[in-house]
Amino acid sequence: MTTGAPIAAEEPAIVLEGGWRNDYVSPIKRALLLDDDVYAEIAFGPGPLGRGFKHLLAILGVVVLGKVVGWLFSLLVMPRLGGVQTAIESFLSGMPWYANRVAQAPEYAQQFHQAYVLVWEGLRTLLGQPTPTSLISSILALIVTTLGAWLVYSALAQLLARWFGGEATFGQLAGTLALSYAPLLLLLVEIWPGAVVPVTLMFPLLLIFKYLAIRRTHGLSPAYTLATTLGPYVIGVVGLAFLSLFGLALGLNRIPIVSDLLQMGGRLPGLGF
Repeated sequence: MTTGAPIAAEEPAIVLEGGWRNDYVSPIKRALLLDDDVYAEIAFGPGPLGRGFKHLLAILGVVVLGKVVGWLFSLLVMPRLGGVQTAIESFLSGMPWYANRVAQAPEYAQQFHQAYVLVWEGLRTLLGQPTPTSLISSILALIVTTLGAWLVYSALAQLLARWFGGEATFGQLAGTLALSYAPLLLLLVEIWPGAVVPVTLMFPLLLIFKYLAIRRTHGLSPAYTLATTLGPYVIGVVGLAFLSLFGLALGLNRIPIVSDLLQMGGRLPGLGF
């Protein structure tokens, strides 16, 4: 492939027909097989942003379905704690102090039960037990973080790519980068109870797929493409470090003794500005 020029003239727009398989399954499968032509077809075809977003939703939908199935499997194989929970609650509610508290405030019984259930929810989470709360929170975290990361990364990568001479639009790049999240489908192996996809595997795979998407969309040289791929992460780390230091400085400034020392330091020779 010739680098340094947009790919739009080399790749004809392709209109997909044939329903769900051609619209979703085929592009995702080709991306997983490292067929980078699929990124050019999305970028320079009709509605790249919308098509890419639909692909990302399809990927997330399959992963979410896998999480639900895995949660059900875990529920079947994990030891039951419901009997222990009920027995302990019955024991506590039969003690004199509990009866005295309920006699003084009848609503205490409901409050105690709610707090007791929450404690057991937290205990089950710590022990790796499947709970509805853990399932819902993991699904919401997956959806929110993935969509948020996609949009932020696409915006930063677009700025860097245009700075390096790329000519594609944000919609074209974001559409292809949405498909680059196809490796998330590896999370389906977590259907098996106890199986975990390590971050050390997922992160490099996402980098490779993003590299391919950026290269076929903007047509940059390998060095510029690599810089565009890694740049958003560098910017993110630097930004988080700055915010952390800024927050730490604000926090230290509110401590009376530290605040006095900082003010004194500003008046010492060689330390003032």
